Order: sequence, then structure tokens, then C-alpha cells
Amino acid sequence: MKKSIVILAAMLALGAALAGCQKKGAPAVAVLDPNKVFTTCEPCVQGGDYLRSLGQGLQKELAGMQGILQGAEGGGSEEAVAKFQARYQEIQQQMIGEQTRIAEKLDKAFQKVMEDYRAKNGVAVILNKENVLSFDGAVDATDAVIAALNATAIDLEIPAAGEQDAAGQQDAAAPQPEEKKAEEKKAE
Repeated sequence: MKKSIVILAAMLALGAALAGCQKKGAPAVAVLDPNKVFTTCEPCVQGGDYLRSLGQGLQKELAGMQGILQGAEGGGSEEAVAKFQARYQEIQQQMIGEQTRIAEKLDKAFQKVMEDYRAKNGVAVILNKENVLSFDGAVDATDAVIAALNATAIDLEIPAAGEQDAAGQQDAAAPQPEEKKAEEKKAE
């Protein structure tokens, strides 16, 4: 009899402890789909479009240089090949630098928006949606974070078409020297 009273008391204590853990003031959890955020938020799309445009322009420049090298007798002079290789390395560095710069600006804004969301909504932790096996849709913060990022002024410092970049190279959207010559001939 004493043993059953002790077990009953232990069960009641355990039940009270579990009920205390589930009280209303317990920390909340939210989930977030970062892939959806970074592929749909307006500043992220703008940054991606800029990087694609820059990459396409730089590829076009390299293709033009490569065509000149291949058109020259014997595959081009050592000087021309060295110039091509140097420009290729500059382009790689420029692309990596721009990708890093844009990613850092977007990540900084993303981190701030998530911290603001946590503070405003009493959320203790935001988990990556891909790593959660099951959750109530009410705890999905993805759309709220996207809306907050869209409302945030994020200056990606994207140069206008035709502006020079920091290295003095032409923007990807600007016509290349060969194109300018062709346009001038058409105008004559």
C-alpha cells in the first residue's frame, strides 16, 4: 500500500512538472525556409539579376578576346595570351568580389530581420524548415521574413548601366569596344 502511494505521488509530481513546462509563457519556436527567402525577396532577386547581368557581360568580353586570339595566326602572340589570362583573372576576382559583397549585404539584412521577428513575436529560436520533421504551419515565419526584407531599405550599391566599376572596367551592360566600332560604322 505504501509503495502504491509513493508511485501515485511520483506520478502526480511528474504530471505537475510536465504541465508547468507547457504553460502559456513557454518560449516559442518558429521555422523558416531560407531558400524561399533568398529566391523570392525583392532585394535578393535584384542582387541575383545584377550578378547574372554582370557575369554575362564579362563572359561576352572574354569571348570577344578569345575570338581575337583564335583568329590571329598561330593562336596569338605571347603578349596577347598573357593579356587575355590577366583579364580572365581580373574578371574572376571581380565576380567573386561582387558575389561576396552582395551576399554579405543581404545576409546582414536577413539576420537583422530574423532578430527583429524573434523579438516582436516572442520566439526563442528559428529553425531551418528543411531540418524539421513536422510542424504546425502557424509557426512558419518564411512569408513574414520575406515581407520584412521587402520593406527594408537594402542598398546593394548596384551601379547603373554604363557606369564604371571600381577597377575602371566597363559595366556588363555597356557596349564593348567591338560593338562600339560596329555601331559607329552603321551610323556612317
